[in-house]
Amino acid sequence: MINKQRKITFINDCNAIVDVDLLEKAILWYADHPVASVKHIYKYGNYAAVSILKQKIHIHRLIGLFMIKSKSCFDHFHHKNGNKMDNRVDNIEQVKPSIHISKHQKCKNISDFQKASIIRFNHSKKGTRTKPHRKDVTPEMVYKMHSNGMTFNQISLMFSLNWDSVKKRYNDFIYDNK
Repeated sequence: MINKQRKITFINDCNAIVDVDLLEKAILWYADHPVASVKHIYKYGNYAAVSILKQKIHIHRLIGLFMIKSKSCFDHFHHKNGNKMDNRVDNIEQVKPSIHISKHQKCKNISDFQKASIIRFNHSKKGTRTKPHRKDVTPEMVYKMHSNGMTFNQISLMFSLNWDSVKKRYNDFIYDNK
């Protein structure tokens, strides 16, 4: 256990571009208590990362969270210049997930054949229902049991099924008998 925080020195194993003073402040802010005085910057996935208290975190995300002073955020942090190893604060921007994905898909061209294949696949799956694996518990049985006052939990325990499987069979019976 580390009692007193010493200055953190970084070993940049992946040649990431990073402001080490800002990174040190972000690590200390994120950790809430002293951490090891030597930190490796390594490649994790396609991004530069550090380990903080046995947790791997991408540097661009850590710096982004530090800049907005929030330890959890559903937004993404985007590299403006596209270089995933450039983690300078002026190269990182906070964006909504849908916008972030569209930024990365903008330059990708897919053929008309691929578009048509995707559309066909999506249409074939839309509205389809899978058949139950257990044939001994029919939707009609579940419907009758529920109509007689049993709860979905009781029925699921009786047949050793998940609650959602029982509910799905009940809804299937109603849907099929409209």
